[in-house]
Amino acid sequence: MLFERRRLPRGTPILLDDTMRPVEPLTNWFRAMGLAGRDAKTMRAYAYTALMLFNFLATRGRDFASASEADLLEFRLWRREQAEETVGQAAWDRDSAALGQLYDYLVQRGQVPGRPWRPTGRTASLGSGVSRDLRVRRMELEQYLFCRDVGFGGLRPDASLDGTFRGWWPHRNRAACELALMLGVRLQEWSTLPLPELGLTGGPKPATADVDLAACAKYQRPRSVYVPLGAMALMDPYLLLERPRIVAKAQRALRRRSRELFVIQRLDADSARIRGVLDGCTVTRVIKEMDPELRRIAVLETRGDHRGADRVQEARAVPAHRPARPDHAPTWPAPGPRTPATHPAGPRSPQPDHSHRILQLTQQRPKGLIFRKVFPSLR
Repeated sequence: MLFERRRLPRGTPILLDDTMRPVEPLTNWFRAMGLAGRDAKTMRAYAYTALMLFNFLATRGRDFASASEADLLEFRLWRREQAEETVGQAAWDRDSAALGQLYDYLVQRGQVPGRPWRPTGRTASLGSGVSRDLRVRRMELEQYLFCRDVGFGGLRPDASLDGTFRGWWPHRNRAACELALMLGVRLQEWSTLPLPELGLTGGPKPATADVDLAACAKYQRPRSVYVPLGAMALMDPYLLLERPRIVAKAQRALRRRSRELFVIQRLDADSARIRGVLDGCTVTRVIKEMDPELRRIAVLETRGDHRGADRVQEARAVPAHRPARPDHAPTWPAPGPRTPATHPAGPRSPQPDHSHRILQLTQQRPKGLIFRKVFPSLR
């Protein structure tokens, strides 16, 4: 009954006390951010920062309204130098942005007269105010081909098969790598790209495709990207050889979690709209307006014969892949001839960073569920 009267967007954090009651004013702030359409990952990061400040002030017998400038500056000192796990300047700048948003909300609600700290000459927040340039390392064509065929495709430097390759589904990996480069899309856009947007709906396969990005694009700014012939051609061996096995292997897990998924029952002829069951209700959605979280849990229910099943649930997303982690430092070889067979050593990818677990989130769909189950090499 409560959630029928008070709607909460997916990914909205809720902070509860020892008696399981919402902690104010944080819970209202989280809900305000959710209703304003803030990204779930942003709200998650802000929730962690606000929770740390809440606990820090509680040990001093203070709260957000009674906190002074000295309390906030000492919190910064604790985060930067004295906590069990300290953070760098870039991470603190993100924390300071969250604190600024929190106190701006409290000012709007009339709970505090203003931010408890005085603005400096460079910035009005507690951050450094330093603008950091984006560091992009250029990759030569030879290095990319080596990365695609050896790092993702499971080949040796002499172009023979590598029996010690720790990844799965090499055709899928190479196709996903080529799509990421040729489309020039960001990670979120690439990892949530559904097959119908590429024209891969079971009928004749187009030679090229134009994809309209909207809800999954950065800042949700619509734009169109072109899928060239080479990227589409690399999808053929994956769709023909590997995808049927992946779908068959995933059936038990998908059926067990079917209530948590967006089960698509019908796809329009123009591949622009889909109709299916979401949270027990039959809904119709425009594909380009589907947010990333909804795309990640979308599966198509078809009639098939995987191990005698009458209905088959198949994830609609283009495969995403993370290469096997190396046990050595990242290095790049000097570029050589354009065939992977002549490279003396392969490029090394850096160790991935491990994100924290979110505190208490309500009504958030299991992130990455489809990819973990349908594409097992992610784990």
